Amino acid sequence: MFEFDYRKFDELLRSTLLENGRSITHKYIEKKSNKAITAAYVSLLRNGERKNPSKAVVDILAGILNVDANVLYNVDIGTQIALRSAELDEDGKTAILDMIEYILATENDD
Repeated sequence: MFEFDYRKFDELLRSTLLENGRSITHKYIEKKSNKAITAAYVSLLRNGERKNPSKAVVDILAGILNVDANVLYNVDIGTQIALRSAELDEDGKTAILDMIEYILATENDD
């Protein structure tokens, strides 16, 4: 099971701007989630006081922040690549594999 990355969540809230240039607030998330996620719960998640939100909550947050849900979990880069590439069609998967093979071959030449 992956751990929710509250630091990344906080960073995304600080850096993601709405169309009007304003920051995303806890109340905005509450409203956009149709109150499925309260502003108070957002605060607890953001401060690391709640560490294990449900997948449904993470999916809603990711949708509001316009990021892949895996971004909100504390997983290593290799796992992120595997999770994201699993969503690709066969041509995309082949392209990723070709890139990895190329990189490995050039690293081994050093």
